[in-house]
Amino acid sequence: MELEELDDSWIKEIENDEKIYNKFYTSSPNYVNLYIIYLSEDNSIVHIKTTTTSLNNNIFSKNKLIYYISKYSRFHKKRYSCFDIIKYNIDVDSKQIHDFIQDDISQSYLTPVSKIHDVYWKNSVEILHSINSLYIFYKPITSTIENTSKGKNSTKKTRQHNNKKTRKTT
Repeated sequence: MELEELDDSWIKEIENDEKIYNKFYTSSPNYVNLYIIYLSEDNSIVHIKTTTTSLNNNIFSKNKLIYYISKYSRFHKKRYSCFDIIKYNIDVDSKQIHDFIQDDISQSYLTPVSKIHDVYWKNSVEILHSINSLYIFYKPITSTIENTSKGKNSTKKTRQHNNKKTRKTT
């Protein structure tokens, strides 16, 4: 007896139909958008830089955060200091996506990053991964020390030399 081939075309058809809905399944994010925002002294936005960076097991590492804070601390030959970091993470589950789209959900997805440590990102629906972001805010450093050292109130360093010589007497 000859083995008959099984018709598995229906399985392939289901898999192809299912690919359309993959964007609506919950998965772990593998990248995050990074927004570097430079503010002036009066808190108006001077410039915004955008970049994407990878996540490692849903974690934006402390070392990577320190690297980016340091890397973007200068803009147009002016020094800036990081004064705020905010994480935007939409963690809607695939079972909640319909409610999320239909209803006006008042849940806030913004969370401040108060300390420099690893930043964790929750799993979310894949179609919303492109919205997950980290915002780093910078303000210019005003150097009052440089201004006073150039003025009249600067302290001058003096050195005392000991020129005493001892003479041997007999």
